[in-house]
Amino acid sequence: MKDKILEIFKNMGSKHFSKGIKSDTKIWNWVLNNTKNITHTISMSERIYLSINNIEIICPISNKLKKFLTFEKGYGFCGKTGICACAKKSVSENVSKSKQEYSEETKKEINKKRDDTTFKLYGVTNNGQTTVAREKHKEFYKNEDNVKIAVKKCENTMMERYNVNNGFKLPKATYIRNNISQTKKADISKKAQITRKINFDPSKYWNINYIKIKNNLNNNFNIELLLDKNDYCGVTTRPTWNFKCNKCAYKWEQRFDYSNFPKCKICNPVNTIYISQEEISLLEYIKSIYSGSIISGDNDIIKPFEVDIYLPEKKLAIEYNGLYWHSEIGGGKKIWLS
Repeated sequence: MKDKILEIFKNMGSKHFSKGIKSDTKIWNWVLNNTKNITHTISMSERIYLSINNIEIICPISNKLKKFLTFEKGYGFCGKTGICACAKKSVSENVSKSKQEYSEETKKEINKKRDDTTFKLYGVTNNGQTTVAREKHKEFYKNEDNVKIAVKKCENTMMERYNVNNGFKLPKATYIRNNISQTKKADISKKAQITRKINFDPSKYWNINYIKIKNNLNNNFNIELLLDKNDYCGVTTRPTWNFKCNKCAYKWEQRFDYSNFPKCKICNPVNTIYISQEEISLLEYIKSIYSGSIISGDNDIIKPFEVDIYLPEKKLAIEYNGLYWHSEIGGGKKIWLS
């Protein structure tokens, strides 16, 4: 039975496979029987997942229910790392394990890359020397009590770890100080002078990134970014921009995300595997009598709802409803009343 469920998932995809399983009475009854001990409310895909996987869904640390992600990924943790002890422990262990596997050469490469990036962005190789950090330090050390507390804390830490209250008294520091060459001292002094120059201009890097994104969209996706460079201010907030397809001239608005580059919905229609045969027939009929642009499965016109068929030039939307799922038997009456 497990192989049949996996086969249905493979053929129908993650979005519609649960309907395919529920339509098979024998498989669905098997799923219900295997999950009859579950008392709390769960989704159909989660129930199907539990029927073929022997998984503990209670967090052993917090005794809370773990969060179900997807049928492919299964269960995550009971919360984010800030509030979930098991998630925090797992992340900490993975990071610690990966760092232990690093070679000395890899560590040096990572540190150099971090220093280069910090210097490129902020003009310094130490995050503590950025403009914002320096202002916070300045504000903090204006208070004499803060200074005393900071100094005392440093002295206590040094005593606990090395049995001295000053880092310069450490044997290693004394050896380095006594044996460093004059050339090395000059190099250190020169590097220190360079890192003190705070000349970071964010707009300079915005212009560079703007040109990269615009050229990438145009060269690799045949899409024009309809945004003036003076209006560009980064992508960390996933800004909403306007785009134009160079092939069919269709224009649309969409949030920009590096993980999901924009695509023209006319030149890249929705995969028909997720559309009913009747709706496909209707779509093909419209194509046979109308030569303009046609979009199938649009989520941008009346967000967050989806329009089955949309003719942008006519500003005409068509919604196809099957008889069963929109009847009183299929649950349509509840939808109408709500």
